[in-house]
Amino acid sequence: MKHELTQEEILVEIKDILSEYVEITRPLTPADRLIDDLGLDSFLIVYFITEIEDCFEIDIPETDFIELVTVKDLCERIQLEIKKHSTYQYQRVIGKSLLIPFVNKIWCRRRFSTSRI
Repeated sequence: MKHELTQEEILVEIKDILSEYVEITRPLTPADRLIDDLGLDSFLIVYFITEIEDCFEIDIPETDFIELVTVKDLCERIQLEIKKHSTYQYQRVIGKSLLIPFVNKIWCRRRFSTSRI
């Protein structure tokens, strides 16, 4: 079943990845600015966006990183890149939502481990 990711689904993944870089003490909102509000610096943002790319199996050129100011900008870019490739499927595993990418019919390992499910 093909499924277009909602902003809420993307926000969950972004928050999960972001929590590996900075402490998040409040709910994440689309208006949050990656550097000013969330505490990423120019060094961390490169690693953060690289992990976002790995998570969603997308490619965002480094020259475009400067355009990603807010969480909303990042969500929209992720949705755009996924639409370009249309390789994501949405499935439920033991009652938990799980994004499972397929590229050329080869299973791509996901960040989820059994301890998180």
